[in-house]
This record gives sequence, structure tokens and C-alpha cells, in this order.
Amino acid sequence: MFSFLRLSGADPHLGVEMQSTGEVACFGHNAHEAFLKSLIASGVQISKIFEPCGVLLALNPKDKAAVAKYLPLLDEMGFKIFATHGTASFLEASKTQRNANNSAICVTPLAKSAEGAVSAITEKTVQLVICTPSSRDSAGQTPGYKIRRKALETGVPDREHAAGPDAHRCPLREVHP
Repeated sequence: MFSFLRLSGADPHLGVEMQSTGEVACFGHNAHEAFLKSLIASGVQISKIFEPCGVLLALNPKDKAAVAKYLPLLDEMGFKIFATHGTASFLEASKTQRNANNSAICVTPLAKSAEGAVSAITEKTVQLVICTPSSRDSAGQTPGYKIRRKALETGVPDREHAAGPDAHRCPLREVHP
């Protein structure tokens, strides 16, 4: 975990030059425990994720199908699922929104602009963000940048890889099924 909060305006998406750099190294009895410890050490309030809360999905086109398979798991854990307009449209069209009882999983679409997602983060409607970057805009003002930056500034955990839901799900389920 890298301390992006100390770098004003920095995009919390790690580029090639920073992927092996970190400020938090944690050990545990297994990878899940070490991951949880790293979240806690980097300032994530784990107790907020255990409460019924919202998760925001803001996915680039190539990750949408990969993350869609995790919707039943997020639903089972009690997350209320929010999505950016493009992600919500994909999930609706893909018809993968079924839980273990074969009932529809509700995905709440947010406004078309990044401002809807930023508002959901600011207002604490969501307590977990899964935002996969789609470009490396040198100006840094992409919608994904705004979402990731607001999550960082408000202390909301942000996963930026398609494995994000599973990376959070497994350790959280071990500690708090």
C-alpha cells in the first residue's frame, strides 16, 4: 500500500514505475490475514466493510465481464451494489445478475458523469470502490481518476484490478463470515 494521500493530486493508480514500491508490509498466518493487516495499516477502517454497505463498480470495458461473476458474492455478503452508467448498462445487458436463490441482484446505476460516483463516495453511500483504470491520461483528469482520488481522500478502500472483489471477499469472509 502506497501513501498517495500524502501526494496532493496524485492518481492512486500504480504505473509500472511504482508497482513494486510500498510503505506497508504485513505478515500473517496466510495471504488473507496479511492482506487484511495491510488494509488496516494503510488506514482502511475494516469495521465499515463488515456493516451492510455499498460497493461502487466503475469498470473499464475489458474488466466488466470478469467482475460480473462476483455480483452474487457481493450480494450474498450484503453489499448494496452501485455502478457507473456504463458498468450498470453492461451488467443489465449481460443478465448475470442472479444470486444463489436465482433472484435478480439489484444494481443501482449512478449519473452518467463521474460526479454521481464522486457524490456517492463523498456522501458515504459506498464504503468500497472497485474502479479499474482504462487509460493513462497524463493530465490525470479521467472520470476514473476522479473516482479513485475521491475514494483516497475520504478513506474509502479502492481496488483497481478485476480481482478486487475476490481480494476483499476472501479475507473478509475468513474474519467475518
